[in-house]
Amino acid sequence: MGIFTPAVTTICFWWGSIPLFRDDRVIMVCMLTGLLIGILLDLTLLRKHLLGLFDLGLIKLILLSLFYSAMIYGFFMGFPVFNSLVGIVGSYVLVKGGSLRNEDIKLIKSKVKIFVAVSSLSLLLLCIVTAWLALKERTICLQVKGMLGLPFDVTMGMIWALIIIGSAFLLAFQYLGSMYVMGRMLERYGSDGSGDED
Repeated sequence: MGIFTPAVTTICFWWGSIPLFRDDRVIMVCMLTGLLIGILLDLTLLRKHLLGLFDLGLIKLILLSLFYSAMIYGFFMGFPVFNSLVGIVGSYVLVKGGSLRNEDIKLIKSKVKIFVAVSSLSLLLLCIVTAWLALKERTICLQVKGMLGLPFDVTMGMIWALIIIGSAFLLAFQYLGSMYVMGRMLERYGSDGSGDED
């Protein structure tokens, strides 16, 4: 929760300063100023909200997850592997929050399924964007061969297979991981005597 505000203020001050200044040092100062303002906001005005992750409703959690999906995608330069973790973490947060509020197990499952559906759609879109960017590269076959250190030439058919299989694997990993986390946590929730068992 604490990363959200500093990330937003840093980006706003950084990109907002580019049209105004040409000196890289000034732009860097603006970026650091944005970061400092975000941290100060966390420590003062927003401090009471930083521990409210498990109090977030489904819509707010979805919006937060989409923000972090964009951040993760940019941080890893268009490599969507780590975006598959967003759905798993979000599922944990939903089940944990629901258990703290003594919500019905059926309601928690319903929320998790909606969240995972949105996360899967987001991940699929990121995979499509990555594939589009990769296929635009004329030397993509040589790049993949060099990156993986392959002793044979890579064909476009192999690239397409890598895209399709890789995307399917990421989507399956996120879905199965989310369902596993939900199942394990709901078992614990039910064994504590909370909620209603199916």
